[in-house]
Amino acid sequence: MDTFTTFNGNIYKVSDIENNQDSMVFSHDLKKKADILKKIPLFSGLSEKQYGELSKIAEEKKVAKYSVLLKQGDKSDTLLILKRGNTKIYKNDKAVADISAIDILGEVGFLTGMPRLISVIAATDCSIIEINRPNFLSLYRSDIFFRNILLRNTVNEIISKPQLYRNIVE
Repeated sequence: MDTFTTFNGNIYKVSDIENNQDSMVFSHDLKKKADILKKIPLFSGLSEKQYGELSKIAEEKKVAKYSVLLKQGDKSDTLLILKRGNTKIYKNDKAVADISAIDILGEVGFLTGMPRLISVIAATDCSIIEINRPNFLSLYRSDIFFRNILLRNTVNEIISKPQLYRNIVE
């Protein structure tokens, strides 16, 4: 007879856990990343499968206070989710905004392919989730529903924060 246990609200067969411990931890890490991604308006309304796919290409990192997360003029090859901490946004060396967790950083250049329009400095020690552009574009191109949701959410995000985006693009 099989024996079962629970972990993080899920039921697992004990023999499966013993045979595949790494997979269970990996699944738990993906779920934690997906839970953070669900709080980002850009990704609002994705299916559980889409959150799972996005989580697979997302990498968690720790960043020390005063670190440069994004530099104005650089290539926009990553999208950052500020999971914990605070940052300062600079445009032409002038502070234009403060961003606190949980929020998104670098989305304009990332989504358009334009060079970074802003610089972002960690005001405190931070935890971030980083998504690289080639992996993101692969997911974006492979799923029409993912594309449509992102397009709708991008427009809604710009409309909801006109002053922030005006400061960034001017």
